[in-house]
Amino acid sequence: MAVSRFSSQSLEQLVSQILATRRISRMDQELLMTLLDKEVIEPREHDLVNQVFEALQQGRLRVA
Repeated sequence: MAVSRFSSQSLEQLVSQILATRRISRMDQELLMTLLDKEVIEPREHDLVNQVFEALQQGRLRVA
């Protein structure tokens, strides 16, 4: 999956996978950071990234 074509749907799939497995890989981190580099982030994308950030803060995710 090319980062430049990272759609909201694939972001939803990525976040679902991260939260289901309770771990985030370096590649997952890079994809999320690339998303945050965009000039405009859709509200749904912002909410999804916040879910991951909150899970990290609360210790519900393991960084792998």
